[in-house]
Amino acid sequence: KPEPKPEPKPEPKPEPKPESKPQPKAAVSSAPAKPETKPEPVKAKVAVAPAPKPEPIVPPPVAKPKPKPKPAVTKPAPPPATRPEPAAAKPAPPQKHTPQTFVSSIKGLAGDAATTENNVYTFELPSLGETTTLAFWATGRNSLDSYGKVWLITPEGHRVIVGIWKESYLDKPSTEVFSYYNLKPIAENISRKVTTPGTYKVEFDWTNGKDPLVIYRVEITS
Repeated sequence: KPEPKPEPKPEPKPEPKPESKPQPKAAVSSAPAKPETKPEPVKAKVAVAPAPKPEPIVPPPVAKPKPKPKPAVTKPAPPPATRPEPAAAKPAPPQKHTPQTFVSSIKGLAGDAATTENNVYTFELPSLGETTTLAFWATGRNSLDSYGKVWLITPEGHRVIVGIWKESYLDKPSTEVFSYYNLKPIAENISRKVTTPGTYKVEFDWTNGKDPLVIYRVEITS
């Protein structure tokens, strides 16, 4: 067998040298050269101490006012129990006046001066109504021929005529009469003459005729 030929060894390559770049030339200025100026000496800085900061004025603490204690609320004592006053009584309505009749049953005789007896009748009127009436029962003694006037005397003493009698007013002579029931009354309204309570008098005054007037009964109703 043929022997293998030895492989040839590679020759070492030379190391490449670094290329040197050409340095640029300094530019030459055509302007005149400025004179050199010496630098001014640096002044030493003087250290200035900072001014002390004013301390803030702190106001003294103000004492808070203590809250006033609230006054104790006391409930008012209940008023003493009082009995309710009775309601005022209403005034009673005015009572209606009840007519009253005042009577005189004294038998009288009204004639001339010789035959006149008990011819004045007195009445005490404590109160008056709206209407006041005078009534009398009388007649002639032996006939109906008798005439006269009836007078009213007031508490003030005034004398006023309130009626008359005459023959036509009479019923029968007294010789036929046993009581005033047998006669018709003669009535007169005397309200205008009786104005105030008090004492009133009724007087029978004979003026003419053959016979005097015999009076059985006299009434005033008011």
